[in-house]
Amino acid sequence: MANIRLELQPLLSNFRFGDVALKAVGVGLVGMHCVIGLWVDQRGEEALVLQSKEAHPSVLAPYVTCLGLTIRGSG
Repeated sequence: MANIRLELQPLLSNFRFGDVALKAVGVGLVGMHCVIGLWVDQRGEEALVLQSKEAHPSVLAPYVTCLGLTIRGSG
């Protein structure tokens, strides 16, 4: 839970980790990782599905930063 944003910790504390699926997604040679996590509540009645994706800096970042703007995740 230490790596989870503070505002999400109360929600996730009501669930336990159930299962995970890994997949490489992308076009052509650009493969990025995608993870789907299944979380189940303490009673086993409700499920929460969370998707996490690998992210790279935007290919447009060099053009936007030359205008004096910054893009989140561009380094």
